[in-house]
Amino acid sequence: MMNPKVLYEIKVHGFLLWASVGLLMPVSILIKRMSNREQSGTRLRIIFYVHAITQVFLH
Repeated sequence: MMNPKVLYEIKVHGFLLWASVGLLMPVSILIKRMSNREQSGTRLRIIFYVHAITQVFLH
């Protein structure tokens, strides 16, 4: 029998895996595909800065 702390850590790990692979990756693929159609440098710059800021704060 596993102790409750280990079970909790396994559940948190599973949720984080689901969130990264099942949610964030498809969203980022869609954003990348939409940005390929953009001709505006301003919008591409905004997408880049949003990406950079989220990388800093979430890492």
